[in-house]
Amino acid sequence: MDKAADSNRKHAWRLDDEVDFIEAQFLLGDFCLDHFPNDPQFSRAIQAAESVADIRNELKPVVNLVQADRKDLVEAFTALIHQLNATK
Repeated sequence: MDKAADSNRKHAWRLDDEVDFIEAQFLLGDFCLDHFPNDPQFSRAIQAAESVADIRNELKPVVNLVQADRKDLVEAFTALIHQLNATK
């Protein structure tokens, strides 16, 4: 993947500041439990977040994992972020 496509994807995966915080916590935590059951710390960290900025920070390892090792989740993760961004 070229740098421009990678940059566009990262931008597409950015939660907007105005998303429904509780819904974002719930859906992203659930996504992590469903797709990374051996890494419950992802879900716990999202559930412990106190702001959208915290959720974005806690999603960094998830984004890195999806990009590097779980390309099968790209479409589902992108759809989830777009769904959450539509809640603002």
